[in-house]
Amino acid sequence: MDFNRGFRLKALYIGSFDPFTIGHYEVLKQAEELFDEVIICIARNLEKKRRFSELTCANALNFIDGKKRTVVFSDKLATDVAKEYGCEYIIRGLRGGSDYFYEENLAKQYKLTHPSVKVVYFNSDSPVSSSFVYELWKRDIDVSDYLPYGINHLKEEK
Repeated sequence: MDFNRGFRLKALYIGSFDPFTIGHYEVLKQAEELFDEVIICIARNLEKKRRFSELTCANALNFIDGKKRTVVFSDKLATDVAKEYGCEYIIRGLRGGSDYFYEENLAKQYKLTHPSVKVVYFNSDSPVSSSFVYELWKRDIDVSDYLPYGINHLKEEK
């Protein structure tokens, strides 16, 4: 049933996604079911060096299921990116209980810089982190089961 709300629900899914894992994809799919538009922001953390290029990540995001997605890059605060793209919601993924406490603290920090922002959590059944995938990958262990787009995009990085 279409309730034609007269407005569009927009959300920001922000992270380093270095690399984008099956867990990230599970969260993205759930968000895309709920929101009219999900903008994916590949965050540039000024304190970290990326393991895989931003372009590799962006290409992978648009390769997963053939769906064209809005992918942006930013080194701004998540709340500033949300404001810039008119998103009142920020998507966060949870793998387990320990993630919740970290994410809940982050959500409180978001409120300090953007009081109207709402954080929506989606659970992922995958316990796999980007760091775990990278550790396996650099040891030449097959990580294709942990990536929604297979290994092809990461091969170009070696």
